[in-house]
Amino acid sequence: MTDLNEFVEWSRNNPCCSVKIRVGGYEKEDAGKVKVWVYDTQLNTGQFVSSVEEINLEGAYREDMERKKREVDKYFQGVMN
Repeated sequence: MTDLNEFVEWSRNNPCCSVKIRVGGYEKEDAGKVKVWVYDTQLNTGQFVSSVEEINLEGAYREDMERKKREVDKYFQGVMN
């Protein structure tokens, strides 16, 4: 089970970041499941995690930037050819 108090402490130590916790969902298989979304407003990046130890918003931001760079490179390769 996820210790939600750890997310409260993480939030205290990370200004401009938020934690959203959702229990259940719209699908039958989501009943009783806990989903935790952490978000950094300065990076405009978030990720789903199961524990505080999994949080790596800078890594998620870097992955997103790399994905966007690949998209831009692909676009310009198509335009230049």
